Amino acid sequence: MVSGANGGSRALQVLPEFTNGRKAFEHYAKHSKGVVLGKKGNVKAKPGGADVPEFASYDAYVGAASSFWSPSARKGILEGTRADGSILRFEPSTGYFGVMRNGKISTFFRPDGDGLKYFKDQL
Repeated sequence: MVSGANGGSRALQVLPEFTNGRKAFEHYAKHSKGVVLGKKGNVKAKPGGADVPEFASYDAYVGAASSFWSPSARKGILEGTRADGSILRFEPSTGYFGVMRNGKISTFFRPDGDGLKYFKDQL
């Protein structure tokens, strides 16, 4: 428990993280900057460009992904589970979509086109 500024207490929440830092950076580059990082340092433009350009920094992207996967999900988020146990979320109000596998964030972005259809197709 943590004491709040007003003397109250609240429980700490552990927010999910990406599988590893390399994967997190690859997803940041792809979804926030619109570039695909390939092997041996090759870089190419992602078709359709950046999905979530509002996250100008790596820290902002990772923070938003962690918040999206907070145990206390925001209202209106749709959630489903694949046969392999992966959990999918879609937030209609923002268009954000994410996948968590084995308690780690696999991806976080805004799908092109109809996000709700994309979410349903991924289940």
